[in-house]
Amino acid sequence: MGRLLSLALAVAALACTHPRELVPGPGAQTAPGRPRTAEETVEGVHVQVDSDAWRSSPVREVLSPVRVTLENGSARALRVSYGQFTLGGPSGFRLAALPPYQVVAQDVAASGAAVPPGFVGQNYFVAPWAARFYRGVAPWYGPFPYDPLYYDRWYGAWPTNLPNDEVLRHALPEGVLQAGGKVSGFLYFKDQPPGTALTFYAALVDGNTGEAFGTVAIPFTVK
Repeated sequence: MGRLLSLALAVAALACTHPRELVPGPGAQTAPGRPRTAEETVEGVHVQVDSDAWRSSPVREVLSPVRVTLENGSARALRVSYGQFTLGGPSGFRLAALPPYQVVAQDVAASGAAVPPGFVGQNYFVAPWAARFYRGVAPWYGPFPYDPLYYDRWYGAWPTNLPNDEVLRHALPEGVLQAGGKVSGFLYFKDQPPGTALTFYAALVDGNTGEAFGTVAIPFTVK
């Protein structure tokens, strides 16, 4: 009986294991003591990407969630929008960060409810249209262009039957990070086959002028 129980537990553990995981690739700089967290600093903006932070399922069974932490050591306000974050492959394809708002927009509109934020931010203001999804979060009142084509294009990429509230709560919301600020939350990408070499790109954009002033590039591999 003991052997059968051990075997059943082992099978259950394997069944819960995400078959495809992002790991820092060759040449990536990892955070001390955190081998699954890669980091890079460009123009004073420090970016960390933790590919092992999401612990619950079924999100990791169908997507590749990564926790992105941005520390703005530049003198500029930093715009944060999903179109600025991509995973690029060797053949030139780009996977966009999937916007979570449309997944729950109808539920929120129908109930009028908003989720308590699970992201962490200091001197961070969410995009005007995103504030209604998060309880007690201050919006950005400066310029912030809305790209409906981007949302329409990637809305259909979301898998069905995901825990929508959980996905939204922990997402890195679009917004603006002031100089000296810090924000941390999850971005969600579509899975890729094991062995695929990818590069995480973060375009750095001035939150006031819209000027691009740098690009962060961190190599990853699908394991």
